[in-house]
Amino acid sequence: MGAIATLLCVVGIIGVIWGVMQKSKAGRLSKAPFVKTGDASSKGDSVAGEKGALSAEGTVQCGQPLTSPVTGTPCLYYELKVVGSWKEGDQNRSKDYVDEKRAADFTVDDGSGIVKVDASKGGDFDPLEKTFDETKKEGFLADLKGAVGKGKPIMFGQYAFQNPPMSQADKFTCTEKVLKVQPKLFVLGKHEGGKITSPNWRSLILSNKGREQILSSTAKGAKNFLIGGGAALGIGVILGIISTFVSKPAVAADAPEAAEVAASGDVCAKAVACCKIISTGAEAACDALANAPEQSCQTSLDGYRKAIKSVKPDRAAECD
Repeated sequence: MGAIATLLCVVGIIGVIWGVMQKSKAGRLSKAPFVKTGDASSKGDSVAGEKGALSAEGTVQCGQPLTSPVTGTPCLYYELKVVGSWKEGDQNRSKDYVDEKRAADFTVDDGSGIVKVDASKGGDFDPLEKTFDETKKEGFLADLKGAVGKGKPIMFGQYAFQNPPMSQADKFTCTEKVLKVQPKLFVLGKHEGGKITSPNWRSLILSNKGREQILSSTAKGAKNFLIGGGAALGIGVILGIISTFVSKPAVAADAPEAAEVAASGDVCAKAVACCKIISTGAEAACDALANAPEQSCQTSLDGYRKAIKSVKPDRAAECD
């Protein structure tokens, strides 16, 4: 029951956090002025809201889409990431070797005039598709070749990744995500220099769904996650409390059995260790405990106590 309670609490906390994030996004959508694309470009600050926030929607125009480096996908925007990982003792380590974000020059137009969109800093883009995700290992020999300038790049699709000489990483994961060219986009960001760009305090929002559809789905998602997450968290807390009260009597009632199970298997080793601590001149007798398979300490806590008493009866209680 305790494990279920913990799981529900974790799920509930995640649900509540996501719900709060969705509620915040819905608030941004409703508060940012929804303006004509021509006004966003020409009037800017006079039609923008607090901190220059505004939103617009229109047909996408992109004269020269980007080509994603791994899959060669025509796109408005792509993210490329290469993460190296290795073991350092018992610890897993990782490092970002490539973290690249690029956006094409494009505009949106609702018929009132174009407004440029700067998506180069990334943001909350829908649909942002994962087009590649692959992990490759590099052996020690390849690393040595790289150190003397004869190493070959690691190929991820069409992308050649050159591992730095003598790097610690021996495994690399390459991920590519793209926002393909869309016929129409909703944009929410900050007006700056006649274009819509990423705010300093929030992410740029791009979506191929209309404003009303995004606002409706986001508000609904916030409500569902907050209710569901809150309910899961509440049930988890209640189950945790019940589990605590239910388990206490059980532990008390089963204490001898629980202790016996904990002592089984290595009770003789513990008996020997404790015996030597309290013994004075009886170390040989202590060692005999470990060499006597028939000794009852092999299978029970009661046997453990008897084994100690057989060597040092007046101080056996100290080993409890």
